[in-house]
Amino acid sequence: MEKGPQQRIEKIFCDVIGVRESDLSDDISYNSYELWDSLKHLELVAALEEAFGITLEMEEIVEMEDFGRVKGVVFSHLEEGEE
Repeated sequence: MEKGPQQRIEKIFCDVIGVRESDLSDDISYNSYELWDSLKHLELVAALEEAFGITLEMEEIVEMEDFGRVKGVVFSHLEEGEE
């Protein structure tokens, strides 16, 4: 069975940032999770763009400060029909 967008975002985030799925929450943030550094942030952006066929704007990339916002940015592109 194919994974939905939510599950795909979760898997990409966990794989890139190094968060266990059991520890994943919308509150995990760039400033509070030491494994989420600037390089991992760029890797996350690239992985999401590739997986969903989207292009993120610089202000969206900066806005993605926590997992909840990461999901929100990706879903806003999916609602626009970019995938």
